[in-house]
Amino acid sequence: GYVEGKALDGGKGENYPFEIGSNTSIPGFEEALVGHKTNDEFEINLKFPADYVEDLKNKDVVFKVKINEIKTKVEPEIDEEFYKDLGLENVKTKEDFEKEVKKTIVERKQKDNEDAFIEELLSKASENMTVDLNEEIIDEEVHRMIDNYAEQLKMQGLSLEQYFEITKTTHEDLHKQMEKEAEKRVKYRYLLEAIVKEEKIKVTDKTAKDEVKKMADMYHMTEEEIMKELGTLEVVKYDLAMQKAIEVLKENN
Repeated sequence: GYVEGKALDGGKGENYPFEIGSNTSIPGFEEALVGHKTNDEFEINLKFPADYVEDLKNKDVVFKVKINEIKTKVEPEIDEEFYKDLGLENVKTKEDFEKEVKKTIVERKQKDNEDAFIEELLSKASENMTVDLNEEIIDEEVHRMIDNYAEQLKMQGLSLEQYFEITKTTHEDLHKQMEKEAEKRVKYRYLLEAIVKEEKIKVTDKTAKDEVKKMADMYHMTEEEIMKELGTLEVVKYDLAMQKAIEVLKENN
């Protein structure tokens, strides 16, 4: 996107998956795409709406576009090929597939219930905590959350800047929005660290390495790839210690 001949900050996307009918762009953009073919390169001349971000509203904008690929949503045939595409090697019939789907839904519901129970435990247990929450620590947690959110957006083909444009918000807005959750997370972390200390919870290198191997098998990755994602063995040991502290909480409630 270009305004007055200058490229827009965060206004560039490559191999961006854009869905016609999603209404995620300014008026006129979708309509201008319809009818074009793969490898077409063209310009779209539009005007930002009057209710857009302050420095862009009512301004003329030129989008330079290239269509890399056109896809159509097609409902697949429910057959063995479909099951294989989903990675369900042992599923051969529709009945098997329905059982597998039911099992997945039940497991997800159980996980949701477990997460809700743990959240309630942590919330109740932290109510009686007296802790001095340093602004810098909260700020660090917020930045970590924003980085994670940016990674999630990236997987959907969006940059953080594009998200701000679409939602008409700023980095400061997102920071403020996440502060309460960040404060809660820091409190929970302090609580669990106190339990680890009180209960003298220890995690050995062997236990941590076994966990890395288990994760590698689960995600079909090598142990080296898992460690590259996690960083160090100490991070794995810390996470396992936190999980053990949660088990202590569950046992006492």
